[in-house]
Amino acid sequence: MRDDDGTVTVSSDTPRDSARIGLLESAFAFSALETVCEAVKAAMTVDPELLIERRGDRYRWSFATKDGAYALLDKAAKFLGIDQLHLLVGFRTLDDGTCVLHDDRVGFEPSDDSALITFKIPSTESEIADQIRERFSPNRS
Repeated sequence: MRDDDGTVTVSSDTPRDSARIGLLESAFAFSALETVCEAVKAAMTVDPELLIERRGDRYRWSFATKDGAYALLDKAAKFLGIDQLHLLVGFRTLDDGTCVLHDDRVGFEPSDDSALITFKIPSTESEIADQIRERFSPNRS
């Protein structure tokens, strides 16, 4: 994902944090668990409660809010360290009214399972991975 491809659009006169934009990619496409854990660790600085979706052995994450698209935009802007007036992000609304990040330019890939997880702060990437694996464990009661 590039920062000007329609998924995340940052106005041309706004300084970009390429690392954070790269981490945001795993919110729009299923990725390796390690990639998602790196992004989640950074995203927890904005909000420790995140949507995690699993498809097979791949995952994606998203900020999540029932406060509407503007609140989601605000979280994404804080994550990127920019003013929300300089940012456009795609989103979808879940059946329960929760807004999450979404790339509407490509075919939607549904998840096998999803969960809203409140991550423990502070957490290492390894601890984040453990929390995700525990939540999606087939032995979970």
